[in-house]
Amino acid sequence: MRSAPRVTGRGQAGNAVFTSAQRRRVVQGLLVLLCLGVPGGIVPAAQDQPWWKALPRPVYRDLERVSVESPWFEVYRLAPGTTALYEPGHWQEAISYLIEGRDRAVLFDTGLGIGDIRAVVTQLTSLPVVVVNSHEHFDHIGGNRQFTEVAVADSAEALARLALGTGSLAREITSETVWKPLPPGFDPARYATPPIHPTRRLRDGERLDLGGRTLEVLLTPGHTPGSLVLLDRQRRMLFTGDTLYPAELYAHAPESNLADYIRSAARLGALAGAVDTICPGHNEAKAPVSLLSRFARAFAAIGRGAVAARPERPGVVRYESEGIVVLARAPTR
Repeated sequence: MRSAPRVTGRGQAGNAVFTSAQRRRVVQGLLVLLCLGVPGGIVPAAQDQPWWKALPRPVYRDLERVSVESPWFEVYRLAPGTTALYEPGHWQEAISYLIEGRDRAVLFDTGLGIGDIRAVVTQLTSLPVVVVNSHEHFDHIGGNRQFTEVAVADSAEALARLALGTGSLAREITSETVWKPLPPGFDPARYATPPIHPTRRLRDGERLDLGGRTLEVLLTPGHTPGSLVLLDRQRRMLFTGDTLYPAELYAHAPESNLADYIRSAARLGALAGAVDTICPGHNEAKAPVSLLSRFARAFAAIGRGAVAARPERPGVVRYESEGIVVLARAPTR
């Protein structure tokens, strides 16, 4: 789940800046969704210009577009054996990654579940594919049901959440959240992710051998209990899911934990010298590596109390440091 494209314009569509009234509409929509118990999800703010008018994001102009038979996905090659499957037609702008070795491939997240991600993956590779979920929010697990092998973090809380399914996600399909034509056969009224029972649980430090390419699993709880990232040390690439992406970061949801997030940020910050490319779960398939150090410094400053917690709405505060914005639950007295 990502944040709404608003306020600072940092990493957001067209660097748009939104009014306080529009921010209130975002808040109201989020509160409704949280009350209804929907995992993730956010109703976008009304805007003078639709959010999609600012697309494409500049980063995609410099990436190689890969032709696939799918009007829903935009596919970009980041490097040999590394492909981004981007869903710009929906407000979440979710990004999944196909990471190929010689013998097998990992699909890091399966997106929103609106388009047929399996069909796209089949066009891109003939290798056997295992899904690895970056975390348990609906916009990253939507296509899981199309694959036989699914790996997630070995987290009891995450597994319990996945086993429940999402319930109806029909409210995620509106004239404000979607601008592209929906794929044939997709029924918004039946939009939901069924319960997920993974075939593999991933432990911290575990290595996934793809044949000539190894991905290291790093558990990074904070955004959710089951958040993880994948590190390709040889190719100096870090796949971050929702732990880090170029927009407002969420540590305020019921399943989030700010203290865990601070520790995870410090851990990832220590990798700054070992990484050249950051591949986030939303908005931009390739983020500047400088984002990693700023991310770590910002959370460290929050952890030591050096950043003021500004009221965002009842029960939620906003931290801003190093150009990083973090929403967290208001401290209890």
